[in-house]
Amino acid sequence: MRRFLRTVSFITVLGICLAGCKFQGGQENVTVESTDSTSSGDLAPVSVVTDKPDEEPVVADTGFSIDYKDKASVMSFLEGEWSFVGPYSGKEYAKLKISKDGTLSFSRNDDIYEASGTLELTADKPGDTEGRFLEYNMNFSGLSSLPFGDYYTIMNEDSDGFHGDYYVGRGAGKDYLYLRLLGNGVPYVTDAMFAEFPDENTYGEVEWYLTRDNTLTKEHEKPGAGTYDVFVWAYEGSTLTCENMVAHKYETYEDYTERHINAKFYDSEPDMGVYELKMDKEKVRIPDLDDRMFKKERPAAMYTINVDKDGNVKSIESILTVIYGAYYDGDIKPEISIDGMEFKYNSLTYELFDYAEAPINAVMGYTVVGDRVVIDCHVNPNVSDYIIYNTVSSEIEKNLIGSNLIWRGDDITSAVYAYYNDIYDYSGRRLAQLKCDVLTMEFAGEYDEYDTVKITGITPNGENVEGEVEIQPYIDKNMYAYFDYRRKQDRVTWQRFKDMTPKNSLVYVLENPPSKDAFGMWYAPMPIDESITATDTYAVVALYDNTDIKVYAIDYELQPDNTYKIIRGDLITEKIIDRGDQVSYLFDLPESFPAKYCIDVSSGKKSATIEVYDIKGMYDNYDAFIPAEQ
Repeated sequence: MRRFLRTVSFITVLGICLAGCKFQGGQENVTVESTDSTSSGDLAPVSVVTDKPDEEPVVADTGFSIDYKDKASVMSFLEGEWSFVGPYSGKEYAKLKISKDGTLSFSRNDDIYEASGTLELTADKPGDTEGRFLEYNMNFSGLSSLPFGDYYTIMNEDSDGFHGDYYVGRGAGKDYLYLRLLGNGVPYVTDAMFAEFPDENTYGEVEWYLTRDNTLTKEHEKPGAGTYDVFVWAYEGSTLTCENMVAHKYETYEDYTERHINAKFYDSEPDMGVYELKMDKEKVRIPDLDDRMFKKERPAAMYTINVDKDGNVKSIESILTVIYGAYYDGDIKPEISIDGMEFKYNSLTYELFDYAEAPINAVMGYTVVGDRVVIDCHVNPNVSDYIIYNTVSSEIEKNLIGSNLIWRGDDITSAVYAYYNDIYDYSGRRLAQLKCDVLTMEFAGEYDEYDTVKITGITPNGENVEGEVEIQPYIDKNMYAYFDYRRKQDRVTWQRFKDMTPKNSLVYVLENPPSKDAFGMWYAPMPIDESITATDTYAVVALYDNTDIKVYAIDYELQPDNTYKIIRGDLITEKIIDRGDQVSYLFDLPESFPAKYCIDVSSGKKSATIEVYDIKGMYDNYDAFIPAEQ
């Protein structure tokens, strides 16, 4: 991380100081302690009377250098009154007053009441060996009188608290504070009290943006051309307000999956300098999931930006998060071993006999393929049970019973395999039936053009044969890419799926996908017709934010031109979801026209109507992209 030094003109006169804070190791700064415990935290310049009263007073530049290893240094900056700012509205809706001793006072602008509490800084950051005070505990009391509906009545307590981490920044005219909740669960304080719109909040907020005014007039120095990790405080018009951040790397693992990773956490540069850059959204490459953040004026998050020599942002993308606010920096090679029938992945152990779907008697070895491990378990000389382990979800994903398993690149879902004289794809469809048992098999042709496999085999009368077999193209890549996103919801997995999306697609639908592949991908589907025993699952996936999905019972009316017009009956259910999310239903799907139901989908000015009957493509597809109507 390149650091930028501010040029400060220090005037050598007695009494030049920064009011209200004390710095360790800052020899040039003489401290004046504030006597006002309700100070806003502004560090006002101190004027000094010189020996020449006819001249203008000399004013020291007002800066600030924070020492995260010194709790008092951090509290000196936090001291004062901060305003909560809505990320979408940009409006102030509540205030938080912080005293130097950690006493808190909270009040909302639209109600006349307060809650009191305490703030304690902690040095609990994973991988932090230097003891930086980068996390906090907040606790509040006096909550029983706060008017937040029935939620609090259920709690029936007068106090609540939570733990998190924070970032701070200082720019010309404004100080910045970002609070984030860490850990599982959403406490009452954050679910209602801190929320901008508590009555509309459906699950709970986990991050908040606060500001206050200061008297600084000098802007922080902007970086030169290069790539930087920054915290983005605001994006208004074409101006990106951001701050350079320092990465601290460490080794860790995901609690549930034991996936070992290199992670990193961040703190600000010591001077906390916030600066502005120009960013034209029409010209800058912004990944799809990141783009939604810039619909807000306050897209408070960590990004990597590339800046040109003129100070314009050329590209920007979010830094991938992992567990509890940590950021992803790369995988650590896992420890994998086979001991008899035991498969070990780091500290997790699996008894393969318990997961086998055929009578296995030995483990022949394993192969790492992307985020999967393929474990070859021997059944007989002609058949293996290929057990597929998913390192992201920490589960045995599926079993493939057969031989000669082959795949494309690092994508195991592109696999085909043989079972005696039949060839199957990863989803279990039979692609070909041969007149010989398969001995060997390999793809023919160039990458992404695998519709042919070369085989050698043996006929029932013992004759050795070889040749090529035409098979269907890899038709399930969209489905498995979406399932990968559902398991590991980040920018990278979403972009891989979105890159497969045809132009003008509005939603993506899935019908009765293989149960093992879809396991855990969504909640139980909603029954549409309670009077019948519905068995078909139909899911709609949004490709855009704020996608409105309505299910109607329908009939048809014959038109003079011998076409049929849909006549909508009752609205059965409606839900609005964002890109990547899905809603699923239970139907009895007719195999052809007419359908009993339709699904109207819309996002912005785009809309489409889906008549709900079987998805039957040339190769018996499980999925389809639905285009917006022209």
